[in-house]
Amino acid sequence: MSELEKHLSKKPPEVLFHYTNQSGLLGIIDTFEIWATKILYLNDTTELLLAFEMAKEELDKRRLDSGDPDKYRKVEILQHKIDSWKSINLFVCSFSEDGDSLSQWRAYGNSTSSFSIGFSSAHLKQMALNNEFVLAKCIYDEKSQRDLITDLVVRALRKDFALNPNRLFDLVDPEPDKIAEECVAELARLAPILKHKSFSEEKEWRLISGLTSHEHPLFSFRQGASMIAPYFRFPLREGNDLPKIVKLVVGPTPHEILAAESADMLLRKKGLDIEVVVSTIPLRNY
Repeated sequence: MSELEKHLSKKPPEVLFHYTNQSGLLGIIDTFEIWATKILYLNDTTELLLAFEMAKEELDKRRLDSGDPDKYRKVEILQHKIDSWKSINLFVCSFSEDGDSLSQWRAYGNSTSSFSIGFSSAHLKQMALNNEFVLAKCIYDEKSQRDLITDLVVRALRKDFALNPNRLFDLVDPEPDKIAEECVAELARLAPILKHKSFSEEKEWRLISGLTSHEHPLFSFRQGASMIAPYFRFPLREGNDLPKIVKLVVGPTPHEILAAESADMLLRKKGLDIEVVVSTIPLRNY
């Protein structure tokens, strides 16, 4: 089992929370979908570069240490392919283990009320499986991050790169381009869960898509702050079943009782009998 497989097998807490504003809550409850944004269109894309910079550093070391012309060639192919990741359609949606977090309310709070929606993590994992996503915990420890990158690079150079342990590349496979492309695709999927240690208090988990065609029926576009943003309409239910939402936390607001009452009415209108609570964080963001 690869280091990445071990990490992806980690069991999340029973409930994971998605922070959003009024518009986001209304959209999620109205459509029973949640939006996963293409990674290059997230508010802060600098964190995504972390994995690719680490991979380049690892490949640089192996290129300099390599006395094998064939291995040297494979390293150069991987280095060249890494720059192609920006063309990949990969979508991400964020959750937190903490449903009442000061840093998250600061990020999402404004003149209107914000919310954290508590989802059953078991249900999220099943829906992820149904839609070729993974649900993965973010990694903030640099050593753990480098261990994952090293393992990925080593497996690629050995032509043994695959999440499926039953699918191995032949040791004389003459298709290094194909292996490099798969390595970059997996690196792109790993990138969204490697975050700087300063964000560790967010206790973040992420839904991460596989490579997605722009022709996929759930591939959509929304208005952004400065450009049109691609996103994936991730379904929160199967068939006519209701989504497994187990709790709603109303963020800091000057009218917390009325905000909680209207949110409760909204949920009941859609057939959702869910616990609605008010944040205990003493934050004035209005």
